Amino acid sequence: MMYGLHLSASGVLANMHRQDVIANNLANAHTTGFKRSLVAFRQHDPESARSGAAESSHDLLDRLGGTLALQPSRIDVNDGSLTGTGNMFDAALRGKGFFTVQVQNPNGESETQLTRDGHFALSTQGELVMRNTGSRVLDDAGQPITLDANQQFSIDTSGTIRQNGQLVARLGIANVDAPDQLEHAGKGLYTGDPRLMATLRPAQAQVRHRYEETSNVDPVREMLKMQSATGGVSRNGNMIRYQDQLLQRAITQLGRIS
Repeated sequence: MMYGLHLSASGVLANMHRQDVIANNLANAHTTGFKRSLVAFRQHDPESARSGAAESSHDLLDRLGGTLALQPSRIDVNDGSLTGTGNMFDAALRGKGFFTVQVQNPNGESETQLTRDGHFALSTQGELVMRNTGSRVLDDAGQPITLDANQQFSIDTSGTIRQNGQLVARLGIANVDAPDQLEHAGKGLYTGDPRLMATLRPAQAQVRHRYEETSNVDPVREMLKMQSATGGVSRNGNMIRYQDQLLQRAITQLGRIS
């Protein structure tokens, strides 16, 4: 009976986690360049495998199976749709890759993070920055990009920036070995553990100047998933209540009989 409570409790926790991830996806359905998170689970090994017994003494528990185990969420790196803005400071990517930007970590140190948010602006120092965070956009050599604020500029599909017909810089566009293992760092940024970020390398994604990439979240599908997750919480919660009632009867009635 207690094992049944354990199974139902794991179902509640797993579906609550699903709700959190889906809610974050829905909250960013209109965030430029946002990549939705995918929930992953696996089933724990049955009792005999976990106990390491040579001969199974847990036949009933093995038939029940194991509980759900949460796995790290994955990023869906598929492209979102493109929308033309006509804004000189907007750029979008097609294909695999991210813009590289320089941010300050909690220790006050500069580090490179990734983004698909191509809403740019010029800082007071003339540096190309992310409009919503002020993080400096990097070139293909990992250096900040400085532009003449009094001149217009163009960006071709390779990310090359030109002003007055002269080459100024090339946008840093990079990817990692397993982009689906990147983590949301907030404000349209992505990062990963040091081993993953150590695989950072140039990418061949194409740049579309004066466009923005929309989120790849489908609100309708996410709402359907939310309904499923909510139902999972409710059903497993009901199972906990039923098993609690059976335990109560076993304690009160069987104890009275004995």
